[in-house]
Amino acid sequence: MITHDEAERIADAYEERTQCARGDASEQHETLHWWFFPRFFIGSKGIIIDREDGRVMVLGSALKLDDCFWGHDRGFSGDLRFRILSVRDEANTQRFLDHIAMPNPFRGHWPLKDQPRPDGPPPWDFGPQPGLWLRIPAFRRVEPHAWFTYELGDRRWVDTSVPREPIANVDEWPFPDPVAALGGPFRSGDRVFARAERCLPRRERTPERIEELAGLWWPGRIEGPAVFGFDVALDRGGRRMLRRKDLLTEDEYAQLE
Repeated sequence: MITHDEAERIADAYEERTQCARGDASEQHETLHWWFFPRFFIGSKGIIIDREDGRVMVLGSALKLDDCFWGHDRGFSGDLRFRILSVRDEANTQRFLDHIAMPNPFRGHWPLKDQPRPDGPPPWDFGPQPGLWLRIPAFRRVEPHAWFTYELGDRRWVDTSVPREPIANVDEWPFPDPVAALGGPFRSGDRVFARAERCLPRRERTPERIEELAGLWWPGRIEGPAVFGFDVALDRGGRRMLRRKDLLTEDEYAQLE
């Protein structure tokens, strides 16, 4: 175990090494297992230093600090090997796995992509899944439902492997349908027409080119819903992430003609 003074020296050494900024001392936070120091830069909200051995966890900037703390206590740091140990509600557990496998808005990779779904009774071992850090808010929302137990990471202070009774909203799905939330009615594989000017790479979006393509729609196919829109494969080649307002169904396009 290290002392607070030793943890401060580790934080100071990190600050000197990275040339990061130092937040106000009032922003420091501590638990029985770690200290948080506001040593931050663009892309990071600070660092957590574990009391056990002084291990440093550099936090990103995508999540709220409270979510970072919640996740760190449950193993969402270090070696992110993900195992589901037991399942109380298999239908919602499988649905949750599909939910967290959707592309996330912060990185080009995401957890469980192209990974076969479990076959047979648990435990289900998914191996290393570094993208799960960005799914902390999703895990936090389903914890009261107690659909499954799991292990993650090599160090945790809240035991997520113990079955427990649900404490709230056991029959409710806590996430909006991403397709309906974006205005639907698209599903993967649907034929669509995409606003041509929105399909241009940014470097080609000159005023002249945008004016030339105004009112034109290019055919394509929905590859899947995503957090901010829909992944569309264009018949003319290439893929774009587009919002609902930039897409038409085949029936909507027919009404334009």
